[in-house]
Amino acid sequence: MNKKQFGLLAGTVAALMLMGAGCNSSTPNNLNAQEKGEEKNTTAEQNQNLGTNATIAKPPVAKTVVPTPAPAPVSTPAKETIKEFTITAKDWQFAPNNITVKKGDKVRLTITSTDVTHSFMLKDYNLNVMLEPGQTQTVEFVADKAGTFNFRCGVPCGEGHRDMTGTLTVE
Repeated sequence: MNKKQFGLLAGTVAALMLMGAGCNSSTPNNLNAQEKGEEKNTTAEQNQNLGTNATIAKPPVAKTVVPTPAPAPVSTPAKETIKEFTITAKDWQFAPNNITVKKGDKVRLTITSTDVTHSFMLKDYNLNVMLEPGQTQTVEFVADKAGTFNFRCGVPCGEGHRDMTGTLTVE
């Protein structure tokens, strides 16, 4: 047997012993690379040192698990409730002259003057709408302030003008 053949035989025996040592172990911490889910890899230099095509196990690689975030809850928008009121302005009065809503309600006022020019003024909600005779105006706002608020005619409309008032109550 020549030196080359002897080196090849010694390398093969060494590789078999290394592989056999992992397979015959009875302790759970000595699992072979395939049972641990590890990859096997060799380099040309390692093969040359062993004198064979032996495979050397790579050290375990820590696997990073990135948690998947839960999907954001889907909320359906609540159906918007509109509180609607039809108001008539005539003879130095608003009818109806008392309106009650809840805080957060969207309010729609449809206002018509039937005699002379009036206005609908609600200062606390920054509203002042001109009401020409026979024409209808629509006003919308969100009742975002709780309390009792006065509305009135803001145009001098005759001798009963000072009594042309009403109340908006926001609960």
